[in-house]
Amino acid sequence: MIKILHTADWHLGKKFYKWDRLAEQREMLEQMGAILEAERPDVLLVCGDIFDVSQPGSEVQSILADTLTEWHETWPALQMVLISGNHDSGSRHEIFKRPLKSLNIHLIGTLQSDDLGSHIVEVAGKGIIAAVPYTNEYNLPDDFFDRLLAEAQQRSAAANLPVVLAAHATVLGCDKQGHDLVEGQEMIVGGLESVELSRFGTGYDYLALGHIHKPQFVDGDGGRVRYSGTPLAINFTETYEHSVSIVEIEAHGARPVVREVAIHQPRPLVNIPAVDFAPWDDVLEELRNFPDDLEAYIRLNVIDDDSLPRNPESEAIAITEGKQCRICPINRRPLDADAQSELKTLTLDQFRAQRPIEIAKKYTEAKNIEFGEDLQELFEEIYAEVVKKLAESQK
Repeated sequence: MIKILHTADWHLGKKFYKWDRLAEQREMLEQMGAILEAERPDVLLVCGDIFDVSQPGSEVQSILADTLTEWHETWPALQMVLISGNHDSGSRHEIFKRPLKSLNIHLIGTLQSDDLGSHIVEVAGKGIIAAVPYTNEYNLPDDFFDRLLAEAQQRSAAANLPVVLAAHATVLGCDKQGHDLVEGQEMIVGGLESVELSRFGTGYDYLALGHIHKPQFVDGDGGRVRYSGTPLAINFTETYEHSVSIVEIEAHGARPVVREVAIHQPRPLVNIPAVDFAPWDDVLEELRNFPDDLEAYIRLNVIDDDSLPRNPESEAIAITEGKQCRICPINRRPLDADAQSELKTLTLDQFRAQRPIEIAKKYTEAKNIEFGEDLQELFEEIYAEVVKKLAESQK
């Protein structure tokens, strides 16, 4: 039997509006260490987006390095497998791959389609981990997952060991709550286009996924395909419980047994009101009654009508003087939202979720430039070539 702690989307180093969250992220890792102590899994499997940006600061990198080293010293037999996500730098992930392997820390940052062994971690007598980092679909051979899983099954055959596949992707049909979606582009989440579940081949006992923030099974009652979700809330729309997943698989072909272990949010994200929007005076009254000693980030969801003062943020901050909460930018909804929908601007996450061709279309429309079919085809060809060259430079 193999026992796995499945997690993903730590986004270490991510700031929340103007607020630094390193203390919260450290506490989240401390909680994860306590779970490792209580559960004693064979494998810690981190399915991408370990960092929030591809070039994190030295302090953030040190937090990760110190944490992984401490975990190895505490549980020497623990195998740690970390794949890069679309927020990480795959090539940076690879730099310390060889020395860290001696600490049972396996970093898999870039796709090696001709070296399947570099994607496989054998957990002696327990199971096989086939780990695939995020890669652009342009660089992923159609038969890659079939070949990788065939290799993994061959290695597991003699002892009938479980086969676990790890990936960072958007699977068609998943629950995207917590992500900013662009109207008309619902198939794209965080810049990644949705793919069919069949894309990952067959023969795995459990498919551990990263990228989507809400913990969930994608295959329903099948119980073999799961997003662990992010352990620390990233967005005010993540109104669900955050956790890690404990996965136990008896043997190859057996159904996984999965449990969620909650992660306490050191500073929760709170909406006022909790559902929908409200007039300014009603929102202020609820804010006045918010507990003084509760550390939280607060988003005020306000109907933008004549009652809204010229500088509502200052008024909200004044009301919270002496409280432990932190006020984030106010979320406004026009009184006549439908009539003013044309004026809506994109958030940063929504901008990142746009396909490059869609951004180009919006730009040309704004500049009154004709963006015909020929120009669109040329744009797509150039973009594909740029992606290819970038992938080659990171190998």
